[in-house]
Amino acid sequence: SRLPRASWWACGLPVRWVSARVGSSSAGDGEPIGQPPTGNHRTLHVGIDMNADEKGTTKDNDRAHLVFLDGTSLTVGPNSAVVIDKYVYDADKKLGEMALTVSKGTLRFVGGVISKKSEVKITTPSATMGIRGGILTIAVGASGATTANFLFGASFSITSQGVTRTTTQPGSQVNVTPG
Repeated sequence: SRLPRASWWACGLPVRWVSARVGSSSAGDGEPIGQPPTGNHRTLHVGIDMNADEKGTTKDNDRAHLVFLDGTSLTVGPNSAVVIDKYVYDADKKLGEMALTVSKGTLRFVGGVISKKSEVKITTPSATMGIRGGILTIAVGASGATTANFLFGASFSITSQGVTRTTTQPGSQVNVTPG
């Protein structure tokens, strides 16, 4: 997460955004790239820290496996782009918030502690999804169409064009086209 600019100003420090470590790369194939908000891009080798607001991208033969502080894991498939929009986690209270954007490609989400108590938000070009305590795969096509597979968990919701559907039935698949 980031400290608000007002906090920096009140401390008499220069106003700037600070990114916090939210997890790390635990495996990868090829040369997946991470782009922190305040730094240069780098290859996501095993052990590389991931930050809040970081963008991860993969090319044809790349894959990345990211593990977050609460135990959530993401497997990012080839030709994908994912942004960690929000990640806040209080390990003592076992509470937090997480939001991701998947603009293209494939992603496998396995929920950790955060998703057990609150819904993790995932946004694509054609839908906004929420998952609690579960496993989800997402594929976003070149047109922005989204295919989501709810494989396991407490609940899954998806909103597109003002319509929201929620299921508690694992094995459900939803296809959404833009527009």
